[in-house]
Amino acid sequence: VVVEENNATIKCNIYDINNTLVQSHAIKGNGEQVLSVDTQSLGSAVYFYTLEIDEKIIDSKKLIIQK
Repeated sequence: VVVEENNATIKCNIYDINNTLVQSHAIKGNGEQVLSVDTQSLGSAVYFYTLEIDEKIIDSKKLIIQK
């Protein structure tokens, strides 16, 4: 993710199949950012994650975890 706005509020939220928020991660700083997510607390399932900038959803993708 490349963040160009100063003072933007950026989050990556992970939801389960029932649209329940299971994790939320704040991303701080400007420029190119990398987010590593610890999936140890998540079981094998299908999840969805969204990237939000200033509470607007920029992108949403599917995340499949198999253990």
